[in-house]
Amino acid sequence: MKRYIVLLLFGFYSSVAQTVTTSVDKKTIKIGDQVTLTLHLNAKKTDQVVFPELDSIGKWEVVTNHPVKTIRQKNIDQLVKKYTITQFNSGTYTIPSVEIAYNKQKINTQKQTIEVKDVEVDTLKQPLYDIKQDESINFNTTLNEAQPLVFWQVILVFLFLGIVPVIVYWLMKRIHAKYDLKREKYTPPFTLFSTQFSSLESLKTQPKLFYSKATELIKSYFEVTIEIPALESTTDEFLIRVNQKTKEQKLEISQTTLQSLEQVFRHADLVKFAKSKLNETILLQDQKTIFTCIQEFHDKLPQSNEEIRVARALEAEQKRQFKNKNYRQFAVVLSFLLTAIAGTVYLGYQNIYDALLQYQNGKDSHYYLAKDWVTSEYGYPAIQITTPKALERNASDSIAPSIKSTATFKWNSLKDNIAISVETKAFKDTTKFELVGIIDYEQALLLQQGVKKLKVDAKKFKNQNGVEGDELVSNFEFLTNGEIEKITGIILVLHDETSLKTVRIFCRTTDKEKTNFIEKIKNSIQLILDEDEE
Repeated sequence: MKRYIVLLLFGFYSSVAQTVTTSVDKKTIKIGDQVTLTLHLNAKKTDQVVFPELDSIGKWEVVTNHPVKTIRQKNIDQLVKKYTITQFNSGTYTIPSVEIAYNKQKINTQKQTIEVKDVEVDTLKQPLYDIKQDESINFNTTLNEAQPLVFWQVILVFLFLGIVPVIVYWLMKRIHAKYDLKREKYTPPFTLFSTQFSSLESLKTQPKLFYSKATELIKSYFEVTIEIPALESTTDEFLIRVNQKTKEQKLEISQTTLQSLEQVFRHADLVKFAKSKLNETILLQDQKTIFTCIQEFHDKLPQSNEEIRVARALEAEQKRQFKNKNYRQFAVVLSFLLTAIAGTVYLGYQNIYDALLQYQNGKDSHYYLAKDWVTSEYGYPAIQITTPKALERNASDSIAPSIKSTATFKWNSLKDNIAISVETKAFKDTTKFELVGIIDYEQALLLQQGVKKLKVDAKKFKNQNGVEGDELVSNFEFLTNGEIEKITGIILVLHDETSLKTVRIFCRTTDKEKTNFIEKIKNSIQLILDEDEE
């Protein structure tokens, strides 16, 4: 899925980047007046775009090659290149297409037609004026200075968003619990009888109340189980109906049990209506008899309609509870997914991916290729280079007697995932450089830092700006934080008779995008000539 998204975005941005807008600030000028030709090109940060540095465009003389300016528009950079041109002959002239190198493609700009008029020199007709200067245009070059996300920020945001599913689960459970309180609770007849009968333990000191409650519970049990009008019956009617039902349903109830139950009701009538006083031993015996009789009926009775209804209600309740549990789990998963999507949209997929990748691999080439880079000039003779961060000067540079000036600028070291350095040297006299000596010097520098298994290969290189030199490709091992890391280094050597410029780039060999990273730096190199050289 990630691959498809990347390909889709790449296709979209590529199509946008290939759109070039050409414009001029004047359509009619006088001889010697200046015209500003402006080129606008949209590109991604990782695209390699080179505008030509021209002395002339067709029959137009180039007065100034303005530096490329960058305007940030969301995730697309708008590159603006301006040429100030002029013409000293009257007539109608066409500004031909300018060829721009875009990655491995070539893009041609639109042609523009401008009319050049003669300057009237009769001061009686019109006064003389100075040639109008080109209007200055202020570009908003403010870049997105938002700091990239780090791993702990991503975790913190998603932990905060994770509270939402917890709240959803708690609310749903509370709603279900509140609904359960309003539902009718079904209790099996024997369970209900046992619970209520055990509560009569405290009434043993009040025989009349004890027997009244006990006989009412017995009648209620039989009314539900064998479905007789027990509560409306007298004692004799109740006992007769119980005996009849026992015979009708062919219940295997012993005569002793029936007689014991009858004896309990006789004692109850004596206490309630004859106001007889039974000793405590009889009451305790009747208490045991009641429970034993009901227990036997419960064991022998088939399921009554009430019990079937209760069983079905309990089964339905269990299903409902299971369904509610599934609802809560689904709501938690759904809310988690929605909050995760919201968090991803809010933070940005690429930012999250970069933070996770940074946590796993550190800040590697992929991380820096997605960020804004810095273009600066370093040393003397000056060399212009674009890097992820500005290089810092090494204050400990020493100057040999044969050297007029030297300077070293660095960012990071071999202990980091990526390291870059630029060294410039200007010699007092003409110096002949031999590649073998330069290779020995670079090897010695690396060996002094403790590298192992060093291998160096040499070849020629030329970048998109026409800068040529020697390229040393080095591979070696370096001990970092107790672990051996394999490192690939690219050393670019640029020299003439009086100066030597060296650009060193080191990346982990396992860095998957190190090639794109190194190529971007190589193609950004430009040599800056001082006024004497010009």
